[in-house]
Amino acid sequence: MPCHTRGANAGRPSSTRARGLMAIACALLAAGLLSTPSHAQVPQSAWDLLARLATDQDTPSTPAERASSPLPADASRVVYLVRPSDTDARIDHFLKDHYVMYDRAVPQNGKLFVFLPGTWGWPAVYQFVVAEAARAGYKAIGLEYPDDEADPKASAVEQICAGNTGLDCAAQVRSVRIWGGTADGVTVSPANGLEHRIARLLAYLAAAHPSEGWGTFLAAGRVHWSLVAVGGHSQGAGMAAFLAKRLAVARVALWSGPTDYMPAAHGFASWLRAASATSPDRWYALVHRDEAGSRVFLAAYGALGIPGTPAVADASVPRDTHQFMVTLPPRGGTEGPVMPAIASADHGSVATDLRTPLDALGRPVYAAVWRALIGP
Repeated sequence: MPCHTRGANAGRPSSTRARGLMAIACALLAAGLLSTPSHAQVPQSAWDLLARLATDQDTPSTPAERASSPLPADASRVVYLVRPSDTDARIDHFLKDHYVMYDRAVPQNGKLFVFLPGTWGWPAVYQFVVAEAARAGYKAIGLEYPDDEADPKASAVEQICAGNTGLDCAAQVRSVRIWGGTADGVTVSPANGLEHRIARLLAYLAAAHPSEGWGTFLAAGRVHWSLVAVGGHSQGAGMAAFLAKRLAVARVALWSGPTDYMPAAHGFASWLRAASATSPDRWYALVHRDEAGSRVFLAAYGALGIPGTPAVADASVPRDTHQFMVTLPPRGGTEGPVMPAIASADHGSVATDLRTPLDALGRPVYAAVWRALIGP
């Protein structure tokens, strides 16, 4: 699960209420939290607010949201904010902006990086990560996609599948969110599916900016996956990993996810250990030592076959592993202003703009380890 919400002023909350709503999302993100035996451990007021936020998922980004960014001014950074419905009128659900970036000052590596937010998340709250991919030479996209349900207690894959006694539920739900269909109460039209959104966004960018090479990442109207690096946070990490299992991609970058541990079946979802279309040397992953789900995430990384063992990468990045661990306190402290008893800011600090630690110049402290995940 992730550390964000769908609400007003998404990128940088400018009011006490908005900051509070963001904190609620940060409070409900670790797999360890929502896989607890009873939802009663989470105050009903939190669920009520999240349910309200879920109804905002079909509201396009507001002008205030579009104007909000934590990034310093940079004349070489090109940014496009694209409404999903502008790329295809059939996309009528999950309408916050896609964030598209590249950097004119660095050599382009000929690849696309697609970053997938976590549950209740959207691209505006991951601008630092997307910008780091652009600085690495990628054409970079923070993608809006179906990542929650109207009922906040049945939004993340682990919640949806918690009572399922089989090991295939998680794969079915992730497949529906990528390609469309219905599974375990989750319904997504093919037009709203993740893969279709990427293809339509690339076609839109190729038409709007023909000299920039966006069409390179399409082949006969389909995503040219061998040129695409996929990454994500929390549920988004699970979506990226699931894609990389099914399709050969250029690279996989996972921030605190997936878990996909099925408590009723007493095991990880079967897809984690299935054969991978993407070779193991292309997989990289990160976790915060102190987040509630850290042990489960690390076990999932082992199940996925990610090379190496977890190594601390706060100040320098080890070269002999593809698994990294960070330990610094999240920005803003470990407790949220609304529900400190269940806040999980550590989970958000690995990737989100609101919580990731910054240096004295306002730059992400974890930029070096992010770059190790993202690659050249």
